[in-house]
Amino acid sequence: MMIRGCLLVLSCVICFTTIAAQTRSVRERVSFNESWRFQKGDPEGTGDKLSYEKIKDWVRATGNEFVRDGVKRVKPGTSVGTDVAYTSEAFDDARWRQLNLPHDFGIEGPFNQEYPGETGKLPWFGVAWYRKHFKVAPLIRTSVSTCKSTVLWPIPLFG
Repeated sequence: MMIRGCLLVLSCVICFTTIAAQTRSVRERVSFNESWRFQKGDPEGTGDKLSYEKIKDWVRATGNEFVRDGVKRVKPGTSVGTDVAYTSEAFDDARWRQLNLPHDFGIEGPFNQEYPGETGKLPWFGVAWYRKHFKVAPLIRTSVSTCKSTVLWPIPLFG
């Protein structure tokens, strides 16, 4: 009887250990800071297509989770920047500079004594674009419909 009890306990331990091992998370933490592409300035022909005045309705709608008692915004039906070269998946960014994040394009200078002291007398204003190419596992790709293979951030900084 004692042996039977021990075998039962041992079987349960093995069973639960096997189940726990199979349900273990397959999530992997990976730094996303390496191998970005960088370009300062908008592509030719952009003009004011990405000016705040033209995209403000879209930008305001991205902050709805922070609105408590005010008016929640609705994104317009159109996409922003689809007619800007840098936003196309097919755009060839091979000539863009490759760098790792964090990155501050203002530190690249030049110094200018006329700029404010709190900016280090550096050109902190302007527009910069960052792109990153990466592969998404097929399992994730089927379960997350908003995942794209290129991350693109236009960084408008206003002076």
